[in-house]
Amino acid sequence: MTAAYTLGRVRPATIDEVAEPNMVFRPDAVLALDGGVPVDVSDLERKVAALIDGVRPIARVRKKCGASLPDLRIAIAGLRDRGLLVVVGVVEEAAGELAADIAADVPRG
Repeated sequence: MTAAYTLGRVRPATIDEVAEPNMVFRPDAVLALDGGVPVDVSDLERKVAALIDGVRPIARVRKKCGASLPDLRIAIAGLRDRGLLVVVGVVEEAAGELAADIAADVPRG
């Protein structure tokens, strides 16, 4: 695989995945906000929250916000602990010819 994150289609999260508290940290997890972001969140939490849209996986959020993995985990944990995150999907890895087609369309850099 040529991309730094999983390429494929998003499937809905299972009940078990939604209930798993650490699911929010998986690079292939797709999250959505459950409510508005409070004014007292950190700048990084606000930046991460702005990128969580129910479409992007966490790996893409990390790439777009430019945070280190430890900092991203802290921001996600803060949002999760406030009850602001819900797991809505998981990216399933594309296989075979489909993977090559998708990888060819992914912008580099």
